[in-house]
Parts: sequence; C-alpha cells; structure tokens
Amino acid sequence: MHREGLIARLPAGEDPDSLVRRRGGENMRGILTSAVPLVDALYDLLREAGGEATPEQRAAFRARLEASARRIPDRGLSAEYRQALLDRFFAGRRDARRRRGTTRPSTPRPNPAPDAVALERCRILTAILLRHPALLRDVEHAYLALDLAGPLTALRDALQEWAEAAEILDSQALMSHLTSSGLQAEAEQVLAAAPIPLPACASSAAMPAEAEAGWWHIFGFLYMDRLREEVAEAEAAFAREMTLDNQSRLKVRLEGLMRVQSGEPDGVELAA
Repeated sequence: MHREGLIARLPAGEDPDSLVRRRGGENMRGILTSAVPLVDALYDLLREAGGEATPEQRAAFRARLEASARRIPDRGLSAEYRQALLDRFFAGRRDARRRRGTTRPSTPRPNPAPDAVALERCRILTAILLRHPALLRDVEHAYLALDLAGPLTALRDALQEWAEAAEILDSQALMSHLTSSGLQAEAEQVLAAAPIPLPACASSAAMPAEAEAGWWHIFGFLYMDRLREEVAEAEAAFAREMTLDNQSRLKVRLEGLMRVQSGEPDGVELAA
C-alpha cells in the first residue's frame, strides 16, 4: 500500500478493506505509521529475493539493486535511487563486519595516508576520470565515497551531472561542459603536472583497462577494505555469469588490489 511516497506492507492476503473489517481501524493506523520510504521498501524486497549470506548472494543482490535503479526512466531519479540503494548496501556490509567482530588476514598495506597525500590521490583519481569519463559507469559509487574538498567536490558534482545526461562519455565533450560551467580553471589544475606529474594511467593515451586498473590501484591506497569488497563481488559476479564484461570488471579490480598488496607504489607518497 502506497501513500505520500511511502510504502506500507499489508499482511498476506489482505487489502485495506478486509484488514479494517477483520482487525479494525486501529490496526490499519499502526500499519500506516510503520510505512517506509519507497527506496527502503525496494531495498528490503530485493534483499528478500535472494539473501546476502554468501559472496555469490551479495553480488547477485547488488546486481539486482543496480538493475532496478536502471529501470527508472528518468535518468536523474535513476541515479539518485542507484546511489541510495548502494549506500545502504555498503553501510550494511560495514555494520555486518562490526557485529561479527571479524578481522581480515594481515596483508601488506600502506600506512594511513597523510591529508596532503590523500588529497593528491583524490586529484589523480579525478584526473583519470576527466581523461577517461567512460570509466565513471564502473567506478562511480567508489568515487562518490571519496572524501573530497573544494574544487574536487565541484568537479565531481559537475562530472556526475553531465554523465547522467550524456549519451556518450567523451573527454572532449566533458571538458567543454566543464568550461561552460565555469570550472575550466579547476579542471586544468587537476590535470596539471604539479605538485607531481600525473601517472601514465591518467594520460589520454592510456588504454581503458590500463586507466581503470590504475584508478583502482590508487583507490586501494585510500580504501583498501572497500577495494577488497569490490574484488570479492566481481569474483562472485563472474562465477555466476562468465561474460566478457564481468571478466573485465574482475580483472581491473584484482590488478589494482594486487599492486597495493605487493607494495607497488603509486608514486604519490614518494613525491609528496
């Protein structure tokens, strides 16, 4: 049952008339009081469809969330639902780990990045997307998790807004959009060779797979646990459907993770 953007779930086999006749108006008022927003009702419904106890189930659950958001005709609303659904998905994963009190096996990983180093990594991740905006479709939710500041936040907002309406995610078209939005100077600053030169993966000459693997490599220095989650979910998706797209998604994430775990530097900390 739906009212004012909320969903109230009725007992099986009941409609409002039968429920009032059988259980009274007070019971109906209690059900209406417990109504939840549409996005929460959708999330719970999709979770009930397959569970999330195993990596395979979690990957399938995430795929259902994204597929449901894509079915919304309005692109802006679709993007908002996708973000809200995935925000709750990742928040639930973090809460589950805290409740279990589990710790991951010890692996080589960088020390927490100083603010200046973290900011430089965020700049390079943004630069990669300015040169290769088509990657946004695959890294968008991870990119939204970055703690950005100032011009980087404005660029991310503009990039996301542009991508929602653009038919083809092309770097030249993106730069034209940023210029017309008054963000040309900010974009040029992100793409500058200072305070350190941009890595090869941020070059316009980089192949898409090289650019994305580099993106996940740098992202892993900021959010290692999140990168592990991305790899686990990509592995489960590929095990379920061995498509070229799923294989590619797994390969670039796994390559980024292996670079971080092996101690391969991204060049940021050394130059900072």
